[in-house]
Amino acid sequence: MIRMILSSVLTFFLLGVLTLSSVAEEYRLDFNDPEMAAAIKACYQAKVEDGVLHIDIPKGSKSKTRMVNFPLQSLMKQFCGYFVEVEADICFSDVPEPSKGYFGVKFQFHLPGAPGDAWPGVLRFKGNYPIHGTSDWFHSRAKSEWSNTITNAFLQVGLQEVTGHIAVKNIVLRRGRPCPVSTLRLPVIPRAVYSGEQPPRMRGAMSPNTSNGPKEQDFADLEKWGANLIRWQMGLPALQNAADLRNSLKGRFQQLETVLELAKRYHLYVVIDVHTMKESRPVVLGTPEGRDELVRFWVEIAKKFKGNPNIFGYNLMNEPVSGNIEADGPSLNEQYHRLIKAIREVDPQTPIILDCDKAGVPDMLEYLEVFPYDNIIYSPHMYKPFELTHQLNQKQETYLSYPNEKKGWNKEFLRKELAGVREFQLKTGARIYVGEFSCIRWAPGAENYIRDCIDIFEEYGWDWSYHAFREWQGWSVESTGSPVHPEHSDSNPRRDALLQGFGKNN
Repeated sequence: MIRMILSSVLTFFLLGVLTLSSVAEEYRLDFNDPEMAAAIKACYQAKVEDGVLHIDIPKGSKSKTRMVNFPLQSLMKQFCGYFVEVEADICFSDVPEPSKGYFGVKFQFHLPGAPGDAWPGVLRFKGNYPIHGTSDWFHSRAKSEWSNTITNAFLQVGLQEVTGHIAVKNIVLRRGRPCPVSTLRLPVIPRAVYSGEQPPRMRGAMSPNTSNGPKEQDFADLEKWGANLIRWQMGLPALQNAADLRNSLKGRFQQLETVLELAKRYHLYVVIDVHTMKESRPVVLGTPEGRDELVRFWVEIAKKFKGNPNIFGYNLMNEPVSGNIEADGPSLNEQYHRLIKAIREVDPQTPIILDCDKAGVPDMLEYLEVFPYDNIIYSPHMYKPFELTHQLNQKQETYLSYPNEKKGWNKEFLRKELAGVREFQLKTGARIYVGEFSCIRWAPGAENYIRDCIDIFEEYGWDWSYHAFREWQGWSVESTGSPVHPEHSDSNPRRDALLQGFGKNN
């Protein structure tokens, strides 16, 4: 009897713990809560009717930004250190196309102190929602990382730099898998291990678009320029499922055979790059079947090409974004573990290149593990400040320049932006490869940005590849600096800066 009573008490206690735990992991935003109601009241012309939040900006309004900032500081204790999934029902109407891609309909977190991105967009994924026009009710679900570094948390709902109407209801936040831990904050920091004959320092460029296959002249010209590396991008289109991924990767083996033959002929190393982008990551990273397909592909690559002396490394996926992984799915580090283990079972030696999270932003390199395998190379991409490097509107009257005294942009600014990568290198002994860096060609002083980046990479002993060679004219060092007149140019300051960097291979 006593045993039965104790068992019943224990069962009741465990059920209570589980109930409390499940409650702690989910939060339903209540518009009638005094704190939330105050946030709504603070937004001009925001109102709640029948459980639906409405925000309006009439045509002709001087102010074209109205957002409710829901305070979420009370959730930080239970949500910080985890990925947080948010879902809601949303509709909007009469929203004109915004002047910039990140304006328009807004439903996003603001997380001051977050590494890499303090405004992680909840609704920025292509296909998840439009940012303008008129839409019937749709259900949105997305994830964002609440690292332990954030100092506050808000959910922002509304319209930015547009007019129109937005309505939102049924907002729910849930706690998902834990965030990765910074390698640099571990009590004992592991060291990267390299064995066998190591390739020389790499100085090269991203390949052209590869849909039409390799062109011998490109390889010949890169050798003539002094480069010793080509990062061969195997671009993926928008994917619906793993079958699309498999079909997209068909034929790559024969293409790579040609690439490696040309690389040998023209004395170049090759990075084999599965070039995931925002249109393909939701399948490649965000579905079990897509993750399985990526493992299968890399095992086949390793079986076929292991031992090829012209391969610098297997670049497992370009610019991953762990926010694409479902809340209960594996972390990016866990997926990397799985890929590396599978490759190393058939190819123990070829270097493996790992891009860091949030599309390769340097701040995120420290959140990669130092994996317990030989010859792992760690790869950030350098587009900081993004405000400078990605001035993509070719119809602007003026453009931000580099260096820029008003903005504080100079070589020391770049050095500070890369300080975390340098610390990771020094403390782990990792080989660092900057897989991409660039500055839009019409930014005044773009050549200075290219030169300063290369100077820092060289000072720290990092490998690097410029983005990009004969791909999109906006990055081309073979075009003039005019945004509207991309005439061919055999000599310009950006090309000179890049070739000076390649000259260090001699």
